[in-house]
Amino acid sequence: MRKLLPLLLLALFIGITQLISHFKPVAAVRDTPPTPVITVETQQLTPRDYTVVVNSFGRVQPRTEGELVAQVSGQIIDVSPNFRDGGFFEAGETLITIDPRDYKIQVDIAAAELANAKVNLEEQQALEDQARKDREILNKKGLASDYALRKPQLAAARSQIDAAQAKLAQARLAVERTEIKAPYAGRILSRNVDRGVVVSTNQALARIYATDRVEVRLPLKNSELGYV
Repeated sequence: MRKLLPLLLLALFIGITQLISHFKPVAAVRDTPPTPVITVETQQLTPRDYTVVVNSFGRVQPRTEGELVAQVSGQIIDVSPNFRDGGFFEAGETLITIDPRDYKIQVDIAAAELANAKVNLEEQQALEDQARKDREILNKKGLASDYALRKPQLAAARSQIDAAQAKLAQARLAVERTEIKAPYAGRILSRNVDRGVVVSTNQALARIYATDRVEVRLPLKNSELGYV
């Protein structure tokens, strides 16, 4: 029996091989591949406003800022209630008043000098007219000098009037400058003087700034510059 076992196994193996070869699977072959199905969705684009958000930070600064400076010297006799740290004021408002008495005296002196210059001019005009009449009466031949005809004296009298008028205008301007007015509507950042203080010319009285517009400097990244 043991001698026949190998023969039986060999016969069984041959039979299984024949069976597999006889019933082998057949693959189905297609003539054309199937057409793929693709679904596409469309949408019509319309332009519209889009807000770009850029993150940044900066400091708010006034566009106009400066010092309020005295153009004349003297003692401060009055200050506005708005002349205080943080106080608001309007354009043309009188913030500080300096004692104007010395400057008003200079106005009176200049006015008197102008009056004297006008009298001198009238006198020189009268002398010039008299010199011309005397020459016509005497019927002198030849050319008379300008000095004899009072021309240099008349020109000097006119120059004295011009100088006196300029001096009077300067004295009146000094009186106007005793009232220190706000150059624009704004706010006082800090003040340096108060009532009773004696100030000198070109002395800083306060630090002020305008409230009409402010500026904010915002730094941007290089990657965000394209949004501007």
